[in-house]
Amino acid sequence: MVILGIDFGQKRTGLAIARERIAFEYKTLLNADLDSLVEEIRQICQKEKVEKVVVGLAKTSRGEIGFQAKRQQEFSIRLKKKLNIPIVFQDEILSTKEAERVLREQKIKREKILERVDTKAAQLILQSYLDRLKCNI
Repeated sequence: MVILGIDFGQKRTGLAIARERIAFEYKTLLNADLDSLVEEIRQICQKEKVEKVVVGLAKTSRGEIGFQAKRQQEFSIRLKKKLNIPIVFQDEILSTKEAERVLREQKIKREKILERVDTKAAQLILQSYLDRLKCNI
């Protein structure tokens, strides 16, 4: 099964893709125009034969739906209207901070970290989802 992971942020959207049980960084998209963003993701899903989408949901530290999580839910509704595949949410609290930490530990240069942080966050979100599935089997 091919699964697309999405880290929908304020300015950029990171994408990761998984085939089998391992998530890989894929691509970063700009959020300038949501309709264009949704269309670009639709095209990627078609090209990569994606069967499911996992969207990171940034709940608050209390586990509540805050401003960013509401934006992510609204984005997912728009995406669902364009795709004919399941869309599920995965908790992504502090995924960007964790992505930055992982990239720093890999001795990645600062400018490259900025280029990759969104895709790395999407990869962490997607891998977390895959690991959770593995535990439930």
